[in-house]
Amino acid sequence: MSKYVNEDTVVNYSIFGNQPMNYVLPKGIIFPIVAAFRALVKVDKSTQLYSWEMSPEKIWNRLGGKLINIIMTSSEDLSDSPDAVAKSPNTWDLLYKEVLLYSMLNTE
Repeated sequence: MSKYVNEDTVVNYSIFGNQPMNYVLPKGIIFPIVAAFRALVKVDKSTQLYSWEMSPEKIWNRLGGKLINIIMTSSEDLSDSPDAVAKSPNTWDLLYKEVLLYSMLNTE
């Protein structure tokens, strides 16, 4: 799925942080994972402001491996096609529910 060159060669920049990367990671893999974190967004009804219910960085540190495993399994099931992964409602749903369930069962 991703293509690694070597640690000294920049072949791409991260889509959200614009950080140099020495591998190419298809958007079809990134977007479902990032979208799963919408489960952590809450709205203050009095101010109508959005905020994080829990720290996405902390959740990533705890769940990142599991979310990547879900993506990799989905990719294998879909013939290693990042485009098919990006269009798979089951993948999006499973990732979202994983983050939502974690946020419901854990408090910071």
